Amino acid sequence: QKNAILQKLVVEKEWLLKEIHHRVKNNLQMVMSLLKVQSHHLKDPAVISAIKESQNRIHSMSLIHKKLYQSENVMSVNMSVYIQELVEYFQSTFDMGRGIQFSLDLEAIELDTSQAVPLGLILNEAITNSIKHAFVNKESGLISLSFKNIDGNYLKMSVKDNGIGISADLNDF
Repeated sequence: QKNAILQKLVVEKEWLLKEIHHRVKNNLQMVMSLLKVQSHHLKDPAVISAIKESQNRIHSMSLIHKKLYQSENVMSVNMSVYIQELVEYFQSTFDMGRGIQFSLDLEAIELDTSQAVPLGLILNEAITNSIKHAFVNKESGLISLSFKNIDGNYLKMSVKDNGIGISADLNDF
């Protein structure tokens, strides 16, 4: 009888966690919508760009919470699926008419939210920087993403592009 009660409590806890993640995702979507509405009234391209970058960051966090409430495991995110969806978001959001392609080499690695959220933000920044800066005056390009388990103890993530590169004079930054 105690086992049945404990099992019922576990099911309720999982349901509540899914509901929390769903609400967090919805709240983040609301913030994105408010930013979008606000950006319609702006004229300064730098401000519009800053708001768009904020929307992308919020979306990367929202996507993690979406993955958590949709999965059976409410404590971790399959990063392979997450990264694929993040790339799809960038492909549909940014002007990919420039011929920017993505190459993905991903292992199905589960991370808890305390690891997945910062990693998602790092990926968001790296991909955004490649799209914005690596392919200036280029008609095409490739962004390669890799996420792998190394020796069972370490994770290795790499984001590479075949863009114009970084200036040899680091004072340009």
